Amino acid sequence: NTRQILEYIISTGFETTIPEGVNSGKPVEEFVTATKSQEIEKVEDLIEARDGGVVGILAKTEEYLEAYRKVFAERKDVKILTINEAQGVEFDAVFLVGVDRQYYAASNFSEEFDRELKQVNHDLLYVALTRAM
Repeated sequence: NTRQILEYIISTGFETTIPEGVNSGKPVEEFVTATKSQEIEKVEDLIEARDGGVVGILAKTEEYLEAYRKVFAERKDVKILTINEAQGVEFDAVFLVGVDRQYYAASNFSEEFDRELKQVNHDLLYVALTRAM
């Protein structure tokens, strides 16, 4: 992972270290859109502006990815996976879609359940963010 990816992970509330000598890379960018259609359009534009390589589009649920599968059905350079499916896979770039920082916050359940849910969601976020090379 690059320094920028690790710095972004820290900004989301994760406790991690940035090893000495870690490579620098492209900036991690966060975009907020009002609708899913706008989100898909933004991802399309960003993919078209890239210089190649394999792109991963990741979301927490399969249902959220259905529209992306339709839009990118013909693209061999775009892989669409749930975060769980992406474990162990690397991409040149990753688009984490359908989530915001509140999405990975705790719920209004019991304190113990909230703590466990928050840990699981943070782990999923960490997996998603570390799929980019």
